[in-house]
Amino acid sequence: MHNGNLLQADVHEEFVEFSLALDNVIVTKYQGVLQDIKRLFDPINPDKDTIQTRNLSEEERIDKEELVIQHLDTLLKKANFHKLSDKLVEKSLMESPIKGGLRIQVDPRKYEILHFWALGLNTVVPKKNWYNRMWEIFPKSSIPHPDYYRRLIVALRRKGETKLVLKGFKDMPTDALEMLLPDCRIKLNHLDKGIITASISIAITGVVAKTLTTLVELNFQWSFVTALILSLIAIRIWTVYKNRKNSYLVKLSQMLYYKNLANNRSLLTLLVDRAEDESFKEAMLIYTFLHAKQRKETSSLELDGKSNKTLEQEIEKWLFSVTGTRIEFDARGAIALLKSFDILHCVNDQLVVQPLKSATNTLYKNFTPNKTFRDNSLKINIS
Repeated sequence: MHNGNLLQADVHEEFVEFSLALDNVIVTKYQGVLQDIKRLFDPINPDKDTIQTRNLSEEERIDKEELVIQHLDTLLKKANFHKLSDKLVEKSLMESPIKGGLRIQVDPRKYEILHFWALGLNTVVPKKNWYNRMWEIFPKSSIPHPDYYRRLIVALRRKGETKLVLKGFKDMPTDALEMLLPDCRIKLNHLDKGIITASISIAITGVVAKTLTTLVELNFQWSFVTALILSLIAIRIWTVYKNRKNSYLVKLSQMLYYKNLANNRSLLTLLVDRAEDESFKEAMLIYTFLHAKQRKETSSLELDGKSNKTLEQEIEKWLFSVTGTRIEFDARGAIALLKSFDILHCVNDQLVVQPLKSATNTLYKNFTPNKTFRDNSLKINIS
Protein backbone atom coordinates (compact mmCIF):
# COMPACT_ATOMS: atom_id res chain seq x y z
CA MET A 1 0.00 0.00 0.00
CA HIS A 2 2.95 2.31 0.57
CA ASN A 3 4.19 1.49 -2.93
CA GLY A 4 0.74 2.33 -4.26
CA ASN A 5 0.89 5.84 -2.69
CA LEU A 6 -2.15 5.15 -0.51
CA LEU A 7 -0.30 5.84 2.72
CA GLN A 8 2.13 8.55 3.67
CA ALA A 9 5.39 7.75 5.45
CA ASP A 10 4.38 9.75 8.54
CA VAL A 11 1.55 7.32 9.39
CA HIS A 12 3.52 4.11 8.88
CA GLU A 13 3.82 3.21 12.58
CA GLU A 14 0.19 4.12 13.29
CA PHE A 15 -0.93 2.04 10.33
CA VAL A 16 1.03 -1.02 11.52
CA GLU A 17 -0.49 -0.71 15.00
CA PHE A 18 -3.97 -0.35 13.50
CA SER A 19 -3.54 -3.40 11.27
CA LEU A 20 -2.46 -5.51 14.27
CA ALA A 21 -5.48 -4.36 16.27
CA LEU A 22 -7.84 -5.08 13.37
CA ASP A 23 -6.31 -8.52 12.89
CA ASN A 24 -6.75 -9.34 16.59
CA VAL A 25 -10.42 -8.40 16.55
CA ILE A 26 -11.15 -10.36 13.36
CA VAL A 27 -9.31 -13.41 14.72
CA THR A 28 -11.42 -13.26 17.87
CA LYS A 29 -14.58 -12.99 15.80
CA TYR A 30 -13.74 -16.03 13.68
CA GLN A 31 -12.65 -18.14 16.63
CA GLY A 32 -16.26 -18.15 17.74
CA VAL A 33 -17.39 -19.02 14.21
CA LEU A 34 -14.99 -21.97 14.11
CA GLN A 35 -16.14 -23.37 17.45
CA ASP A 36 -19.80 -23.01 16.50
CA ILE A 37 -19.51 -24.75 13.13
CA LYS A 38 -17.39 -27.54 14.67
CA ARG A 39 -20.06 -28.17 17.30
CA LEU A 40 -22.68 -28.20 14.56
CA PHE A 41 -20.73 -30.68 12.42
CA ASP A 42 -19.54 -32.92 15.27
CA PRO A 43 -22.68 -35.14 15.56
CA ILE A 44 -22.49 -36.06 11.84
CA ASN A 45 -18.69 -36.09 11.47
CA PRO A 46 -17.84 -39.31 9.54
CA ASP A 47 -14.31 -39.34 11.04
CA LYS A 48 -15.45 -39.19 14.64
CA ASP A 49 -13.78 -41.97 16.65
CA THR A 50 -15.45 -41.45 20.02
CA ILE A 51 -18.44 -43.40 21.29
CA GLN A 52 -21.70 -41.60 20.60
CA THR A 53 -23.79 -40.96 23.68
CA ARG A 54 -26.95 -40.72 21.58
CA ASN A 55 -27.81 -41.87 18.08
CA LEU A 56 -29.44 -39.25 15.89
CA SER A 57 -32.75 -40.04 14.32
CA GLU A 58 -33.11 -39.77 10.54
CA GLU A 59 -34.94 -36.46 10.86
CA GLU A 60 -32.34 -35.02 13.25
CA ARG A 61 -29.47 -36.08 11.02
CA ILE A 62 -31.05 -34.49 7.94
CA ASP A 63 -31.69 -31.27 9.89
CA LYS A 64 -28.04 -31.19 11.00
CA GLU A 65 -26.86 -31.74 7.43
CA GLU A 66 -29.01 -28.90 6.13
CA LEU A 67 -27.65 -26.56 8.81
CA VAL A 68 -24.06 -27.55 8.05
CA ILE A 69 -24.55 -26.97 4.30
CA GLN A 70 -26.27 -23.65 4.96
CA HIS A 71 -23.51 -22.30 7.22
CA LEU A 72 -20.79 -23.81 5.05
CA ASP A 73 -22.20 -21.89 2.09
CA THR A 74 -22.15 -18.66 4.13
CA LEU A 75 -18.59 -19.31 5.27
CA LEU A 76 -17.41 -20.03 1.73
CA LYS A 77 -18.95 -16.79 0.49
CA LYS A 78 -16.92 -14.97 3.16
CA ALA A 79 -13.85 -16.78 1.77
CA ASN A 80 -14.77 -15.56 -1.76
CA PHE A 81 -15.79 -18.96 -3.11
CA HIS A 82 -18.72 -19.22 -5.51
CA LYS A 83 -21.10 -22.15 -5.72
CA LEU A 84 -21.33 -24.08 -8.98
CA SER A 85 -24.93 -24.26 -10.10
CA ASP A 86 -26.73 -27.60 -10.00
CA LYS A 87 -27.36 -27.30 -13.74
CA LEU A 88 -23.64 -26.85 -14.46
CA VAL A 89 -22.67 -29.79 -12.23
CA GLU A 90 -25.29 -32.08 -13.75
CA LYS A 91 -24.28 -31.11 -17.28
CA SER A 92 -20.60 -31.73 -16.52
CA LEU A 93 -21.27 -35.16 -15.03
CA MET A 94 -24.02 -36.44 -17.34
CA GLU A 95 -22.32 -35.70 -20.66
CA SER A 96 -19.91 -38.64 -20.20
CA PRO A 97 -16.76 -36.68 -21.07
CA ILE A 98 -14.00 -38.35 -23.09
CA LYS A 99 -10.70 -38.27 -21.19
CA GLY A 100 -7.68 -39.70 -23.00
CA GLY A 101 -9.85 -41.98 -25.12
CA LEU A 102 -11.92 -43.13 -22.11
CA ARG A 103 -15.57 -42.45 -21.36
CA ILE A 104 -16.02 -41.42 -17.72
CA GLN A 105 -19.58 -41.82 -16.46
CA VAL A 106 -21.12 -40.53 -13.23
CA ASP A 107 -24.81 -40.35 -12.38
CA PRO A 108 -25.49 -37.35 -10.08
CA ARG A 109 -28.96 -38.74 -9.39
CA LYS A 110 -27.34 -41.30 -7.10
CA TYR A 111 -26.45 -38.54 -4.63
CA GLU A 112 -28.77 -37.15 -2.00
CA ILE A 113 -26.39 -34.22 -1.40
CA LEU A 114 -23.94 -32.95 -4.03
CA HIS A 115 -22.55 -29.40 -3.92
CA PHE A 116 -19.41 -27.83 -5.40
CA TRP A 117 -17.78 -24.48 -4.53
CA ALA A 118 -14.87 -23.02 -6.51
CA LEU A 119 -12.32 -20.25 -6.00
CA GLY A 120 -10.33 -18.65 -8.81
CA LEU A 121 -9.88 -19.78 -12.39
CA ASN A 122 -6.45 -20.19 -13.98
CA THR A 123 -5.37 -21.24 -17.44
CA VAL A 124 -2.30 -23.46 -17.23
CA VAL A 125 0.05 -23.29 -20.22
CA PRO A 126 2.21 -26.44 -20.30
CA LYS A 127 5.97 -26.11 -20.69
CA LYS A 128 7.20 -26.92 -24.18
CA ASN A 129 10.35 -28.78 -25.10
CA TRP A 130 12.54 -27.71 -28.00
CA TYR A 131 11.05 -30.30 -30.34
CA ASN A 132 7.52 -29.13 -29.47
CA ARG A 133 8.47 -25.56 -30.32
CA MET A 134 9.89 -26.68 -33.67
CA TRP A 135 6.49 -28.03 -34.70
CA GLU A 136 4.95 -24.58 -34.10
CA ILE A 137 6.44 -23.34 -37.37
CA PHE A 138 3.91 -25.51 -39.19
CA PRO A 139 0.37 -24.11 -39.37
CA LYS A 140 -2.16 -26.12 -37.42
CA SER A 141 -5.26 -25.66 -35.35
CA SER A 142 -4.51 -24.41 -31.85
CA ILE A 143 -5.30 -26.65 -28.91
CA PRO A 144 -6.98 -24.76 -26.05
CA HIS A 145 -5.19 -24.88 -22.72
CA PRO A 146 -7.15 -26.40 -19.84
CA ASP A 147 -8.73 -24.20 -17.18
CA TYR A 148 -8.20 -25.00 -13.51
CA TYR A 149 -10.01 -24.04 -10.32
CA ARG A 150 -7.46 -22.84 -7.78
CA ARG A 151 -9.55 -24.32 -4.98
CA LEU A 152 -12.53 -26.67 -5.15
CA ILE A 153 -14.75 -27.79 -2.25
CA VAL A 154 -17.23 -30.67 -2.50
CA ALA A 155 -19.94 -31.78 -0.07
CA LEU A 156 -21.62 -35.09 -0.87
CA ARG A 157 -23.70 -37.93 0.48
CA ARG A 158 -24.88 -40.87 -1.61
CA LYS A 159 -28.44 -42.13 -1.41
CA GLY A 160 -28.80 -44.90 1.12
CA GLU A 161 -25.78 -43.71 3.13
CA THR A 162 -25.69 -41.70 6.35
CA LYS A 163 -22.31 -39.94 6.17
CA LEU A 164 -21.92 -36.41 4.86
CA VAL A 165 -18.40 -35.99 3.43
CA LEU A 166 -16.57 -32.67 2.97
CA LYS A 167 -13.44 -32.52 0.82
CA GLY A 168 -11.15 -29.75 -0.43
CA PHE A 169 -8.82 -29.83 -3.44
CA LYS A 170 -6.42 -27.49 -5.22
CA ASP A 171 -5.63 -26.92 -8.92
CA MET A 172 -8.47 -29.04 -10.27
CA PRO A 173 -9.38 -29.02 -13.99
CA THR A 174 -12.78 -27.50 -14.59
CA ASP A 175 -13.85 -30.53 -16.63
CA ALA A 176 -12.77 -33.13 -14.05
CA LEU A 177 -15.50 -32.94 -11.42
CA GLU A 178 -16.17 -36.65 -11.82
CA MET A 179 -12.69 -37.43 -10.46
CA LEU A 180 -13.79 -36.18 -7.04
CA LEU A 181 -16.72 -38.59 -6.76
CA PRO A 182 -16.41 -42.14 -5.42
CA ASP A 183 -18.42 -44.02 -8.05
CA CYS A 184 -17.17 -42.86 -11.45
CA ARG A 185 -17.23 -45.64 -14.05
CA ILE A 186 -14.56 -45.98 -16.72
CA LYS A 187 -15.77 -47.29 -20.08
CA LEU A 188 -14.65 -47.61 -23.68
CA ASN A 189 -15.64 -44.68 -25.87
CA HIS A 190 -18.37 -45.47 -28.37
CA LEU A 191 -16.05 -45.59 -31.40
CA ASP A 192 -13.62 -48.10 -29.90
CA LYS A 193 -16.47 -50.13 -28.49
CA GLY A 194 -18.08 -50.28 -31.94
CA ILE A 195 -14.81 -51.31 -33.60
CA ILE A 196 -14.23 -54.10 -31.08
CA THR A 197 -17.80 -55.36 -31.41
CA ALA A 198 -17.66 -55.32 -35.20
CA SER A 199 -14.21 -56.93 -35.25
CA ILE A 200 -15.25 -59.76 -32.96
CA SER A 201 -18.48 -60.33 -34.90
CA ILE A 202 -16.71 -60.45 -38.25
CA ALA A 203 -13.92 -62.60 -36.81
CA ILE A 204 -16.41 -65.13 -35.48
CA THR A 205 -18.21 -65.09 -38.82
CA GLY A 206 -14.90 -65.69 -40.59
CA VAL A 207 -14.00 -68.62 -38.34
CA VAL A 208 -17.42 -70.17 -38.87
CA ALA A 209 -17.14 -69.66 -42.63
CA LYS A 210 -13.68 -71.22 -42.66
CA THR A 211 -14.95 -74.21 -40.70
CA LEU A 212 -17.87 -74.73 -43.05
CA THR A 213 -15.76 -74.43 -46.17
CA THR A 214 -13.28 -76.92 -44.74
CA LEU A 215 -16.07 -79.39 -44.08
CA VAL A 216 -17.19 -79.20 -47.71
CA GLU A 217 -13.56 -79.33 -48.89
CA LEU A 218 -13.51 -75.79 -50.26
CA ASN A 219 -10.44 -73.62 -49.84
CA PHE A 220 -11.39 -70.01 -49.07
CA GLN A 221 -8.41 -68.58 -47.14
CA TRP A 222 -9.70 -65.02 -47.18
CA SER A 223 -12.19 -65.66 -44.37
CA PHE A 224 -9.49 -66.98 -42.05
CA VAL A 225 -7.09 -64.12 -42.87
CA THR A 226 -9.84 -61.54 -42.33
CA ALA A 227 -10.79 -63.10 -39.01
CA LEU A 228 -7.16 -63.09 -37.89
CA ILE A 229 -6.60 -59.44 -38.82
CA LEU A 230 -9.79 -58.25 -37.14
CA SER A 231 -8.97 -60.27 -34.03
CA LEU A 232 -5.58 -58.56 -33.83
CA ILE A 233 -7.27 -55.15 -34.23
CA ALA A 234 -9.72 -55.94 -31.42
CA ILE A 235 -6.90 -57.16 -29.16
CA ARG A 236 -4.91 -54.00 -29.91
CA ILE A 237 -7.82 -51.69 -29.09
CA TRP A 238 -8.54 -53.58 -25.87
CA THR A 239 -4.87 -53.36 -24.85
CA VAL A 240 -4.84 -49.61 -25.52
CA TYR A 241 -8.01 -49.26 -23.46
CA LYS A 242 -6.48 -51.13 -20.52
CA ASN A 243 -3.34 -48.98 -20.70
CA ARG A 244 -5.40 -45.79 -20.81
CA LYS A 245 -7.50 -46.98 -17.90
CA ASN A 246 -4.41 -47.74 -15.83
CA SER A 247 -2.97 -44.32 -16.72
CA TYR A 248 -6.21 -42.64 -15.65
CA LEU A 249 -6.24 -44.54 -12.35
CA VAL A 250 -2.62 -43.51 -11.70
CA LYS A 251 -3.52 -39.84 -12.33
CA LEU A 252 -6.53 -40.22 -10.05
CA SER A 253 -4.37 -41.68 -7.29
CA GLN A 254 -1.81 -38.88 -7.66
CA MET A 255 -4.57 -36.27 -7.60
CA LEU A 256 -6.06 -37.65 -4.40
CA TYR A 257 -2.60 -37.77 -2.80
CA TYR A 258 -1.09 -34.44 -3.90
CA LYS A 259 -4.10 -32.19 -4.48
CA ASN A 260 -6.31 -33.08 -1.54
CA LEU A 261 -6.10 -30.21 0.98
CA ALA A 262 -8.26 -31.42 3.86
CA ASN A 263 -11.39 -33.38 4.71
CA ASN A 264 -14.38 -32.95 7.00
CA ARG A 265 -13.53 -31.27 10.35
CA SER A 266 -10.03 -30.21 9.34
CA LEU A 267 -11.46 -28.66 6.17
CA LEU A 268 -13.75 -26.46 8.26
CA THR A 269 -10.71 -25.12 10.13
CA LEU A 270 -8.96 -24.39 6.84
CA LEU A 271 -11.99 -22.57 5.43
CA VAL A 272 -12.49 -20.46 8.56
CA ASP A 273 -8.82 -19.42 8.37
CA ARG A 274 -9.25 -18.43 4.74
CA ALA A 275 -12.46 -16.50 5.42
CA GLU A 276 -10.65 -14.73 8.25
CA ASP A 277 -7.77 -13.73 5.94
CA GLU A 278 -10.13 -12.54 3.20
CA SER A 279 -12.17 -10.47 5.66
CA PHE A 280 -9.00 -8.85 7.00
CA LYS A 281 -7.69 -7.94 3.54
CA GLU A 282 -11.02 -6.53 2.38
CA ALA A 283 -11.46 -4.49 5.57
CA MET A 284 -7.92 -3.12 5.26
CA LEU A 285 -8.52 -2.05 1.67
CA ILE A 286 -11.80 -0.30 2.49
CA TYR A 287 -10.36 1.52 5.50
CA THR A 288 -7.15 2.50 3.69
CA PHE A 289 -8.94 3.95 0.67
CA LEU A 290 -11.40 5.95 2.78
CA HIS A 291 -8.62 7.11 5.10
CA ALA A 292 -6.49 8.23 2.15
CA LYS A 293 -9.39 10.26 0.74
CA GLN A 294 -10.01 12.00 4.05
CA ARG A 295 -6.32 12.87 4.41
CA LYS A 296 -6.43 14.49 0.99
CA GLU A 297 -9.37 16.58 2.23
CA THR A 298 -11.66 15.31 -0.46
CA SER A 299 -15.27 14.39 0.08
CA SER A 300 -15.97 10.90 1.35
CA LEU A 301 -17.82 8.49 -0.84
CA GLU A 302 -21.54 8.24 -0.31
CA LEU A 303 -23.15 5.04 0.83
CA ASP A 304 -25.63 4.75 -2.02
CA GLY A 305 -25.17 2.28 -4.85
CA LYS A 306 -23.28 4.71 -7.04
CA SER A 307 -20.71 5.65 -4.42
CA ASN A 308 -20.33 2.05 -3.29
CA LYS A 309 -19.73 1.07 -6.91
CA THR A 310 -17.21 3.87 -7.29
CA LEU A 311 -15.31 2.66 -4.23
CA GLU A 312 -15.24 -0.88 -5.61
CA GLN A 313 -14.04 0.36 -9.00
CA GLU A 314 -11.21 2.36 -7.42
CA ILE A 315 -10.03 -0.68 -5.46
CA GLU A 316 -10.29 -2.94 -8.52
CA LYS A 317 -8.28 -0.44 -10.55
CA TRP A 318 -5.60 -0.23 -7.84
CA LEU A 319 -5.38 -4.02 -7.50
CA PHE A 320 -4.97 -4.37 -11.26
CA SER A 321 -2.19 -1.76 -11.33
CA VAL A 322 -0.33 -3.55 -8.52
CA THR A 323 -0.92 -7.22 -9.35
CA GLY A 324 -1.88 -7.22 -13.03
CA THR A 325 -4.94 -9.33 -12.16
CA ARG A 326 -8.54 -8.27 -12.70
CA ILE A 327 -10.57 -8.87 -9.54
CA GLU A 328 -14.25 -8.22 -8.87
CA PHE A 329 -14.31 -6.55 -5.47
CA ASP A 330 -17.45 -6.54 -3.32
CA ALA A 331 -17.23 -3.89 -0.61
CA ARG A 332 -20.51 -4.62 1.20
CA GLY A 333 -19.17 -7.26 3.58
CA ALA A 334 -16.11 -5.23 4.57
CA ILE A 335 -18.21 -2.09 5.12
CA ALA A 336 -20.61 -4.02 7.38
CA LEU A 337 -17.66 -5.48 9.29
CA LEU A 338 -16.02 -2.10 9.90
CA LYS A 339 -19.37 -0.68 10.98
CA SER A 340 -19.71 -3.47 13.53
CA PHE A 341 -16.34 -2.42 14.98
CA ASP A 342 -17.50 1.23 15.28
CA ILE A 343 -14.67 2.57 13.14
CA LEU A 344 -16.74 3.31 10.02
CA HIS A 345 -19.90 5.42 10.02
CA CYS A 346 -22.37 6.89 7.59
CA VAL A 347 -22.54 10.67 8.08
CA ASN A 348 -24.75 12.74 5.80
CA ASP A 349 -24.92 9.85 3.37
CA GLN A 350 -21.13 9.65 3.29
CA LEU A 351 -18.77 6.91 4.42
CA VAL A 352 -16.41 8.21 7.08
CA VAL A 353 -13.73 6.30 8.99
CA GLN A 354 -12.09 7.22 12.28
CA PRO A 355 -8.48 8.46 12.22
CA LEU A 356 -5.83 5.80 12.75
CA LYS A 357 -5.22 6.43 16.46
CA SER A 358 -8.91 6.65 17.32
CA ALA A 359 -9.70 3.55 15.26
CA THR A 360 -6.90 1.61 16.96
CA ASN A 361 -8.15 2.58 20.41
CA THR A 362 -11.71 1.59 19.47
CA LEU A 363 -10.52 -1.81 18.26
CA TYR A 364 -8.49 -2.49 21.39
CA LYS A 365 -11.51 -1.56 23.48
CA ASN A 366 -13.60 -4.11 21.55
CA PHE A 367 -10.91 -6.79 21.68
CA THR A 368 -12.23 -8.99 24.48
CA PRO A 369 -12.43 -12.83 24.36
CA ASN A 370 -16.23 -13.07 24.38
CA LYS A 371 -17.14 -9.75 22.80
CA THR A 372 -20.43 -9.80 20.88
CA PHE A 373 -20.50 -7.37 17.96
CA ARG A 374 -23.53 -5.86 16.31
CA ASP A 375 -22.71 -7.59 13.02
CA ASN A 376 -24.34 -11.02 13.20
CA SER A 377 -23.65 -12.03 9.60
CA LEU A 378 -21.16 -14.65 10.77
CA LYS A 379 -23.01 -15.82 13.85
CA ILE A 380 -24.08 -19.47 13.85
CA ASN A 381 -26.98 -20.57 15.99
CA ILE A 382 -26.70 -24.15 17.21
CA SER A 383 -30.06 -25.87 17.41
